[in-house]
Amino acid sequence: MPSYCPHCGRELPDSYENRCPDCQIASDEEILHRMDHPNQAAALDAPPGLSKRDFRKRYSQGARLCLAGAGFGYFSVVATLVMAFTGIMGGSLLNLLDAGIVLTLTLLIHLVKSRIAAVVFLAFSLFNVAVYLISQGTFAGYLNVIGGILAVIGAFQCAKEWREYQVRTGAAVESAADRR
Repeated sequence: MPSYCPHCGRELPDSYENRCPDCQIASDEEILHRMDHPNQAAALDAPPGLSKRDFRKRYSQGARLCLAGAGFGYFSVVATLVMAFTGIMGGSLLNLLDAGIVLTLTLLIHLVKSRIAAVVFLAFSLFNVAVYLISQGTFAGYLNVIGGILAVIGAFQCAKEWREYQVRTGAAVESAADRR
């Protein structure tokens, strides 16, 4: 008895290997296996024709890491603003400037998955840790370093997943042909 793809309805060949040759979507068994093993990339399950935004939202593991890194940045902005307005750390204008810089970088990481913003966020976070260590003798701001590391890994992985998706689905060839 022939079997059919549960996603596109095409009859599957006898040499079926957990991925429909027509729509390239993984079988339900493979998807369940990946849910049990989350380290495997879900980007391979993305069907052709997705926009960059939809691909990142639904299938990109790198985008999830960017969101985690941005979460550290948002937490830092709130904590810095609370300290600035309550006068805990002097309430200086530098705290507000710091919060503005971190918020800007965090938004770029979260919304655009910017690799440049991720690298700058990590460098700025390391700089802040060094300043706190030298000026106050305390090890502070390390959560932003963790967020920066997650953001850098996520932003670069996100870009790589998108390039691989374009190559796999032929979108890179189509977009190059459309430019002519």
